[in-house]
Amino acid sequence: MATPTAPARRLAVSLLGITYRGQSTDILGRTGLTFTITADGSTSQLLINPHNGEILAAHERLSRRRPGLFSAVLILERGHTTHTGTTLRP
Repeated sequence: MATPTAPARRLAVSLLGITYRGQSTDILGRTGLTFTITADGSTSQLLINPHNGEILAAHERLSRRRPGLFSAVLILERGHTTHTGTTLRP
């Protein structure tokens, strides 16, 4: 199977309602790729680490009657465990 060309990938992404906005930084100064998704009266923005695909930050803005910031998430640290009942440090 052939790999889609860059214009084909951009078209497929835009059909899904996802828009690539270029590089930007979060409030910690980490640089990532910015994508927005607009649906149902709000716009969500994701900042993604270009090296491993992990989400660095996300926020949602409402565009309905009372526009403004609805939610924001900044991911400082992540981890996993294979043991039940283990608490990861915040």
